[in-house]
Amino acid sequence: MFRLLFLSLARNKWNLVKIFLLSPFNMILPPLFIGMAISGYVDEGTTLRLCLWSCFSFSIFEVVNRRMETFNTEKIQDVMISATSLFSFSFFQTCAVNVLYIPSLFITLFLYNIIFNLKIDFAFACLCVFLVFINNLLMSYILLAVQMKTPNYFNRFNFLMDVIYALCGVLYPIEIMPIFIKYIARILPITNIMEFSYSPSVEITHRFVMWVGFFVLSFLLVRSSKRKYLHSGGFYG
Repeated sequence: MFRLLFLSLARNKWNLVKIFLLSPFNMILPPLFIGMAISGYVDEGTTLRLCLWSCFSFSIFEVVNRRMETFNTEKIQDVMISATSLFSFSFFQTCAVNVLYIPSLFITLFLYNIIFNLKIDFAFACLCVFLVFINNLLMSYILLAVQMKTPNYFNRFNFLMDVIYALCGVLYPIEIMPIFIKYIARILPITNIMEFSYSPSVEITHRFVMWVGFFVLSFLLVRSSKRKYLHSGGFYG
């Protein structure tokens, strides 16, 4: 299944344009130039966080778009034949999107490292990318549950991503936020990753416990949404 999903993504030339041209320049360069205009230099941490956000944002948007295509056809019935098939489909789909995107992330980091004369720790970057991959799987399952209950939710999802961008600390540490907003922001796994990228000394182990809890919750939500979806005969039943 992974191979089929990956090849389907890779054959789409527009995906390759987004991954290797639009994402590295459109999503990352403008904030870097603004930061350089203000401070006079490009920060390694900001560059890494922008690349991590780009990976998260692209992956989730692509997964959601692909699922919308699946839900709008009878193909969705093929992945509901067993209790685990829907979870497997979501897992392999998210993996395929990330495997396609992650090489672009490292190429972008490498080029910006040379262009702006940075000193990016690529071993640390690999660890952060792995954490973002786990985050993407988690978000994929949560959004799957929402998507099965709400067929036309893309506009709300788009707005939610803008809110997450403002809260998670891509361009500034969340310590500058009011305390109640800070606690809300830390519920988001991507915020924990951004905090970790600011300071590797940040204790992240106990936050994995929260992530595991989110995974369990997402599985329960997907199972509940699946039962509701099948009971109603689908979105158009």
